[in-house]
Amino acid sequence: MKLLITLFTSTLLLTGCLASAPTYEDIKNARVEKLSDGALPQCEVAFGSNTSKWNQCISETPTRYNDDSKSTYKGSWIGGQPNGNGEFSYAGEGSYKGETKNAWRHGRGKSVYTNGDIYEGDFDVGRRRGLGRFELVNGETYRGQVDRTPKGAGVQTTKQGTSVEGNFSGWGSGRGDVKVTFKDGHVWTGSHNNLWRIGRKTAGKIKTPNGEIIDAEIEAIKTASCPTNSIKSCNVEFKFTITGLVGCAEFKGKEPSYSATGLPRQAGPIFLGMSVKNFECVLSTKLRDLTSEAGIARGVTRAFGGPMIVTERVGNLNLQHATAALYSTTVEVANLFSIPTWMRKPDSKAGKVFGGEISAIFMEDKLVLLKIGQPSAPASYLIKKYGKAKFNSKTVREKCVLGNKVVSQSPHFFTTWSWRDTNVVMQYETGTGLEGGNIDSGNSNWLFGSAKPPSCSANVQPKNVYSLIDAVAFRTITQAVDADKRIQQKEAEKIYKGF
Repeated sequence: MKLLITLFTSTLLLTGCLASAPTYEDIKNARVEKLSDGALPQCEVAFGSNTSKWNQCISETPTRYNDDSKSTYKGSWIGGQPNGNGEFSYAGEGSYKGETKNAWRHGRGKSVYTNGDIYEGDFDVGRRRGLGRFELVNGETYRGQVDRTPKGAGVQTTKQGTSVEGNFSGWGSGRGDVKVTFKDGHVWTGSHNNLWRIGRKTAGKIKTPNGEIIDAEIEAIKTASCPTNSIKSCNVEFKFTITGLVGCAEFKGKEPSYSATGLPRQAGPIFLGMSVKNFECVLSTKLRDLTSEAGIARGVTRAFGGPMIVTERVGNLNLQHATAALYSTTVEVANLFSIPTWMRKPDSKAGKVFGGEISAIFMEDKLVLLKIGQPSAPASYLIKKYGKAKFNSKTVREKCVLGNKVVSQSPHFFTTWSWRDTNVVMQYETGTGLEGGNIDSGNSNWLFGSAKPPSCSANVQPKNVYSLIDAVAFRTITQAVDADKRIQQKEAEKIYKGF
């Protein structure tokens, strides 16, 4: 950004200074008689060429206003000094038109500098101070509070039309919160502190023209004609990179829905039938797609770290297996987990808190099975709300790693409560297991698989799992899986027929 304005500051402060060199306070507090009403006489005609005698008159031609100045002035005079409205022409330094006080630019006015830059606004004894507007020859503008340069609340607009609204402390410098508005309607908000540092990315939020708010980073970049990294010697433009989920504004809140017998079809904001995209938006978490990754076994989860999703073809069905260890999710989703408040690690600025673990199955982009580890609803609450449940207890042996060998840990006791009708199956399973192990007892590992087993020395933790299943869709999946197994068996029989 080319700014010659600041080079004139010290010179312009002295422009028109009286020989006695009054102080700032002297000029600021000086009382000047008011101009008389009506048309003013021409100074030279009324008082002669001695400007020290000019009073209550107007000069119609540019006149030197003291012996030490090479600058000229035309306008109204009081007490031998330029006062009121007039025009200064500074030798080699531009011009000024506006209000004056004792030969100083004071009040409202407009300065045009020799390099083409323009400032229009408040002046305070020769100094740009108050509210004003800069129009720079390089195409950039600023309007707002000024103290020589931008100082305080204002808006700086780049040559390309991107506006930056915040609290400025000079050209290309500011502090506190800032709003950047792009010509296409996107609005980024974040910190002003490092915004103008070329090449520096700053995290914040972008608001799209349709009102959606998304995580995004902004970066100051040099324009093609910019020779240096200095914000004061070239044009600067901004670009933003969206880091969050796009398109979530189209997914509105859903009213609670139930099956014909009263079983729920949703857990909080997550509901059966929702799409993968909707699921991501509710979690505020992008699922990493591992479908095309080489060597990925079906359902592998923690080996690659969540959140992730894998698509698999079973018969003529497309199934998506998703899992997410939600250490940072929306407050609404986090409330589904029985995580103590002190463990939630709230991040009020991002509106997110610590969550738990969620696994899900989608059939043709519709949620048909949901598992939530550590749900907040106790079994007694579910029984009271949904009635008598089918009760089952069993003992399982959880695998664990001892050295380099996979062994079995001591038995763990699991209890399952089940509610079902022709459309929905709801289950609540509670028991114990090793920290870092599967969230359930292993009865659905054909769907989710298993990552590396936990260490046998891991702590024993409660293993509570809440499941919600679309019964109709799940029967379709089960039939497809059984048919797929039969096909594989027939293929195997052909291979081994010659043995």
